[in-house]
Order: sequence, then C-alpha cells, then structure tokens
Amino acid sequence: MELSRKRLRWSCSAPSSMNCWQPTLIPLLKQCNRNLSIILVASELPLALIRKARSEGIFYHALKPTKQGDEEELRQAVKCAFEKDDAKPCS
Repeated sequence: MELSRKRLRWSCSAPSSMNCWQPTLIPLLKQCNRNLSIILVASELPLALIRKARSEGIFYHALKPTKQGDEEELRQAVKCAFEKDDAKPCS
C-alpha cells in the first residue's frame, strides 16, 4: 500500500495457482470510495467472473503481462485512471 499525491494505491495479488477470485472485494472498495478506479489484472478468469467484475464497476480489465514490453497496456490504463481522477473534484 502506498500513499502518494493524496491518493491511495493498493494492489492485491494471488499466486497463479489460485483458481478462484472473489469479486466481492470490488463492491467493498467502491463503498469506501465510489470514484475509485479499479484495474483488474488477470490472465485467466472465467467470462462470468469478468462480467461480474465489470458490472460491479471496474475501470479496466487488462491481461497479465507475460513478457517484457507487454506492460504498456497496463501503463496506459493507469495513466488514464489518474487523468480521470484528476478531472474530478476531490471529496
């Protein structure tokens, strides 16, 4: 967890051997801050869980980078999330 520029950056990761993911975390985080931009990074999730995460309000779903150079999509998503956040007045 890192506090920077009055923003909380938080990430949660699980070993690739885990085959279950709990989408209940998204509504919990949204209750704390409804304007929170959540970026879901996962390589293999069932389509039903991705749909559930989208319906709960994730900002972006990115595939987990597998080789060097693949992280550009994620960088762009993070940049866009911060730009979206900067456009809103702080509450």
